[in-house]
Amino acid sequence: MSALTAYIYMAISVASEITATSTLPATKGFTKLKPSIVCIIGYIICFYCLGMSLEYLDLGVAYGTWGAVGTAITPALGYIFYKQKTSRLGLIGVVLIIIGVVMLNVYG
Repeated sequence: MSALTAYIYMAISVASEITATSTLPATKGFTKLKPSIVCIIGYIICFYCLGMSLEYLDLGVAYGTWGAVGTAITPALGYIFYKQKTSRLGLIGVVLIIIGVVMLNVYG
């Protein structure tokens, strides 16, 4: 597997994880069928693709990237879809997460 393929798998994993996590509130405790199906399928795709990316990427880099990118994007989606607010310190934290992901990928 090439680096490009591994990062494509990683991107799919992150996108499906963000989709699944963002859908969780709409499941209403998994009592609503459609959002529950989206959520469960999203997590299945997410972990499959994360596992595939580990064919090339080191676990620390892959998991750090996966977790951090999801954590950085989720507050924005919470704001857009659920009108949730993030404080200035929270936004600074998101910027630090992004810096950490870049450092982890560049310097391993």
